[in-house]
Amino acid sequence: VNTSTCTQTWYKCIPHTVQLSLTAALPFVPADLIPTAWRQLKPLLSPDMAAFVDYFEYTWVGSSYREPVFAHDRWNEYYATSLLIPRSSNMAEGWHHGFNSMLGCSNPTIWKFLDCLKKEQNLTDIKIAKMMMREEPEPRSAKWRKYNEKLHKILTDINGYATIIRYLECISNLV
Repeated sequence: VNTSTCTQTWYKCIPHTVQLSLTAALPFVPADLIPTAWRQLKPLLSPDMAAFVDYFEYTWVGSSYREPVFAHDRWNEYYATSLLIPRSSNMAEGWHHGFNSMLGCSNPTIWKFLDCLKKEQNLTDIKIAKMMMREEPEPRSAKWRKYNEKLHKILTDINGYATIIRYLECISNLV
């Protein structure tokens, strides 16, 4: 990084990955504060990220004269996370990952595929039976519980941060 070009703020000198991680933290800002957070974050992004900034603003944030392509409440995770509700908007993601792991390859034979479907059906039948018997679902791994606790702690203390940028920095360290 060329530090001689760092005249306005130190943010312009940090790697793009760090700047992008601040942007990736925006879903954890309350939906009504997203435009404010973006207005504060946008000037801190490197000028050579102009194409990304334009895309992000057009698609996700919007502006004073135009609504974003995707409304904030469609992608915002603040309320779900603060209420400890699962953040994934696609419940099939976990199943798909598990099924692909069970297959063990990207192009299985029809026989391997059918065997895996049978195994999956058996697993589903077992889960349904456990639910009918009112058994508790299997707990998440300690890693994910700890991650969710840290994230929840930051979200519930949003007003305790000096600036929205400092809040985004804390979130980006987890994301």
